[in-house]
Amino acid sequence: MYYYQGSSLPHARRHTKRRLSGRYLRAVLLLTATVALVSTSAMGHTASFTISNQDSYKLTITDGSPPESLENSIAQYVEDQSVTVLNGDNEPLMDLWFARQLPAPTDPNTHPGVAYSTLNEGVVLAVMRLHQEHNDFRDQPVGAGIYLVRYLRQPDDGNHLGETTYRDYAVLTTPKADSLGPQGFEETLDQALDLNLHPFAWGLWPANEVVTESEPGIAAFQPDKWAVKLSLPREDDSSITIAMVVAGNEWHY
Repeated sequence: MYYYQGSSLPHARRHTKRRLSGRYLRAVLLLTATVALVSTSAMGHTASFTISNQDSYKLTITDGSPPESLENSIAQYVEDQSVTVLNGDNEPLMDLWFARQLPAPTDPNTHPGVAYSTLNEGVVLAVMRLHQEHNDFRDQPVGAGIYLVRYLRQPDDGNHLGETTYRDYAVLTTPKADSLGPQGFEETLDQALDLNLHPFAWGLWPANEVVTESEPGIAAFQPDKWAVKLSLPREDDSSITIAMVVAGNEWHY
């Protein structure tokens, strides 16, 4: 059971649980196609541009604990205040309660396509509450509700050589977790596929390529894409700055 509110979308319930191998291959192929377009657009995204998106997003910090429906371990894992994204009508679009402290990095992934080489795969970055239906980085409609946001990389399995620039994603899973820390790719993917036949995902863009007036902050980094940027502390007293795309998509097929 997960907290998915009032949706009549076909992905609201998964009727059968497919074998992981088949689900894995299908989702990997879809993720590959999504990242392939990122690689073609990323080369010039630092150039000047005119914002074409009709919406102009804003950010505010909202005091208040995460939703009471969350398990206690999750509620204690995240901050007591949320980063709230407001849409063009100045209405709340999403609340993000980010982790109080991420685990120290282990086994950094130095593949050139990985923007966040020291983020531990599968770790929970935040709790997200969507106030209204909102499309993800693949232009999939995601229903209002409460989700966990986990870090996931496109796999480096030899099938995607030369196709990607950034393999980093923030994927949504159900707001229940046996572990909030790092976990394997297949375990994270399986949890994401409990919500939809393709993971709901937002891109993680290199933080140094998103310029905000402050942190936490929000800014457009392409004509129709916006990202929240902030620094998260780690257990080893270091920190990592991330830029999570919250509006705009790379839909191309």
